[in-house]
Amino acid sequence: MMPNLRRSGLLVASLLLAACASPPVTSNFGPDPEQEPSAWPPPGPREIPAPPPTIDRDRELLVTDRAVLSGLRSDSAYAQAPWSFRHVMESLAAASSVDAPTFVNEWLATWQQASTAATEGSLPLGARPDVQKDLVCPWLRLTPENACDETCARCGGSKLDLSRAPFRLLAIVNRLDLAERTNGCKPEASEGRLVFVAMRPGTSTPLSFNAIFEYLVNGTAAAGAGAWHALASLRGEEYAIALEGLTRSFTDAAPLGQLRTSENLAGTSWELRQFAHVRGKLVPTALTNTVQDSLDGTPVLATHVNAHSAEIFGGDNAVPSSMRTAFSTMPKADFKWSSTDANPGTLRLFGLSTCNGCHAGERGDTSVLPFAHVGVDASGATIVSRFLSDPSAPESDELAFRGRSLARRLVGGCGSPDASYGGRHGAGGGGGLEVTPDRVMSVGRVH
Repeated sequence: MMPNLRRSGLLVASLLLAACASPPVTSNFGPDPEQEPSAWPPPGPREIPAPPPTIDRDRELLVTDRAVLSGLRSDSAYAQAPWSFRHVMESLAAASSVDAPTFVNEWLATWQQASTAATEGSLPLGARPDVQKDLVCPWLRLTPENACDETCARCGGSKLDLSRAPFRLLAIVNRLDLAERTNGCKPEASEGRLVFVAMRPGTSTPLSFNAIFEYLVNGTAAAGAGAWHALASLRGEEYAIALEGLTRSFTDAAPLGQLRTSENLAGTSWELRQFAHVRGKLVPTALTNTVQDSLDGTPVLATHVNAHSAEIFGGDNAVPSSMRTAFSTMPKADFKWSSTDANPGTLRLFGLSTCNGCHAGERGDTSVLPFAHVGVDASGATIVSRFLSDPSAPESDELAFRGRSLARRLVGGCGSPDASYGGRHGAGGGGGLEVTPDRVMSVGRVH
């Protein structure tokens, strides 16, 4: 093992300094009696803390390498392929009273007509018919036995062939950082995520439809962090096997925290929705931290933002039932929540905590991958937003925070001012607020 030259040099320097600074001795039995007692014996070299572990963001935090994610493990043509859309849906449908194709069809049907979300207040949801036209109908037509006409106005059957599921895996995501608070750790909030993009059925053309499966993994100790960190030293098939073990630990066993979608098949305005796994079904539910679109620019929004400044700085945008929504839209890439009466810094952090604010203008640079944080380019490669990974500022982007959080977990620590929105993203003039620790929740819930 190579010696720690830096530490050895400090040790030698400390010893030389101690020798030069030793108090004068007046006899062979001790120091000068007038010397301060606390100065003898001279202090030895201080223990230098071990440097934090180096985190490989591409292997431990956000896995997007096609060499890893492509192949049999992500191909829905193969039963039990661990990273396939088919596998995650079949695992969720196991608790249902219907088969997996029907389970998926019922989920997709929630876009086909106006409805309400199964949450407080029966929040309304509008119809998005392009989901049926561009995704469901072409998928049904891949099965000759369905005997669907061109528009699927008439079909002899409605069975979706999950072995031909038109969804491609884009990323596997470590979100152990969600457990971290400013004053400690809440391990049950940790998540593991799989990100998919819908493809035009029967083709390799991506559609404007992303689905993110977010599982509660309950990372209770360094064991969870250690398993993710161990991936950094692996390559090839060894890496894939270890990563498969990690993903199966949540896709096959952990509860689904939520399924989130981002869709713009009509090409007019992106819409975000959220689903919960309830009684064997995927049902629409209220979006986390997000208020109704109609409140933008209103006194009601300003009152909420100003009254909950401390919570918002801590990452807890506790939206009351009267303001909640089951959908949010992004009419333009630079959309930001507006208010002439709200504190500007707090309003920015409020916007970052909402689904549409975080996916649009509040995240900063939208020139790469507008409206999404993970997507696909023309060559088929996975790309990520600059909010997540910014080559010009690699120490201050979102993945840098997640890396620091993982490093803290690896050495037995959890809890940092870095975990608040105020500490993590700044507030551009609205800083200086004291965060109330007992109201702080995990940040980045919508990223």
